[in-house]
Amino acid sequence: MKTNVNSNSGQRLHQIRVHREKSQGQIAKAIGVSVGTIQNYEHGRAHITMGRIEQLARALQCEPADLLARPDSPLPRYRRPRYQYKQFACGLAAVLAMSSLDPTLGRSPQLTLDLKQLADKLNRIDPDDLA
Repeated sequence: MKTNVNSNSGQRLHQIRVHREKSQGQIAKAIGVSVGTIQNYEHGRAHITMGRIEQLARALQCEPADLLARPDSPLPRYRRPRYQYKQFACGLAAVLAMSSLDPTLGRSPQLTLDLKQLADKLNRIDPDDLA
C-alpha cells in the first residue's frame, strides 16, 4: 500500500497544531501564508516543501522530523527555541545588574518577587538548551 507523504504530513501538522492549541490563522501568520494554504496542507491537497516543513516546525516549536512522522506516532514534547533561553538569561542578568546598581530597586517587593520567579525559571532550564 502506497503512503502519501503529503497526506501524512498534513495529518501530522493538524495533530501537532491542535495539541499545541494553535489556530490555523496563527500558524499561517507565523510562516507568511494564507489560512487556506494551511487548510490545504492539513487535508493533503497541497505539496509541503522541506523549506515549509522547517518553517512549520519553528512555528509549532517542534522538530521537522515530528511533522514527517507517521500520524500514529507519539506527539512531540514541547521544546522552546534555544534563543529564548539565551534571551531569558540575558534579561535576568540585566535585571540583577540594575538592582545591584540602584539600591532602591532591591527594596521593591514586586521586583523581589519577579527576581525570585525568574531565578526559579532559570533553575528549571535544561543546560543542554543553553548550548
